[in-house]
Amino acid sequence: MREHIRLALMMAGTALFTLAGYELMRSAATVLFKQTYGAENLPFVMAAMPFVMFFGVWEVANGSWA
Repeated sequence: MREHIRLALMMAGTALFTLAGYELMRSAATVLFKQTYGAENLPFVMAAMPFVMFFGVWEVANGSWA
């Protein structure tokens, strides 16, 4: 039983750090993008991001980057 509690706490900690890291990186990345490329290009990047992430994950998962 203690092993299950320990595992659940470790998973909760991992989720906490993942979400916190995402929020910190997204805030910084958005500011840097707006500063470099302008706020008028932000909607295009946000619309393209799901496709870019899908193909990036697909390439890594299939071993193309090895």
